[in-house]
Amino acid sequence: MIYGQGRQFYKDLAQILKDEAARVGIEITLSPLEMSTLIERLGKRDYDISCLAWGQGPLLDDFKQIWHTDADSRNGNNLVGFGNEETDQIIDLIRVTTDDTDGKRTKLYHRFQEIVAEQQPYIFLVGPKLCAAFHKKFTNAPALSMRPGHMVRLFQLDPDYKPE
Repeated sequence: MIYGQGRQFYKDLAQILKDEAARVGIEITLSPLEMSTLIERLGKRDYDISCLAWGQGPLLDDFKQIWHTDADSRNGNNLVGFGNEETDQIIDLIRVTTDDTDGKRTKLYHRFQEIVAEQQPYIFLVGPKLCAAFHKKFTNAPALSMRPGHMVRLFQLDPDYKPE
């Protein structure tokens, strides 16, 4: 199992996975790697298991970079060789279906998620809880469920705010 050297979270998680696998007779050898070596090995698909993290931004999901078969190439980001004609078609349709008033885009997302759940190309382990606090002098500062947890461009100073 390869993972980023010097990252305590990954080291701890790798050890937990190793210990749990040993309980059912599977041996996992841990290989912490310097990041450039890790990235090189991932690009060459020279690994059996890895521990990685994904982040999500405030924009709509674009699955092409990680999930499309076009990205299943040396140094592409489809590191697990996921995908087929149906998933590629769904990804391509999501990218051009911007209006969801009829629910078509949502249905595409749901079908894609069903396929990922059925095929299990990744094991999703954790999602951190994030906390954000906003000063009352700001209006239109919605807290969002995705990272970074807010959209600063929406913040406005409240013209009626008076410091106490």
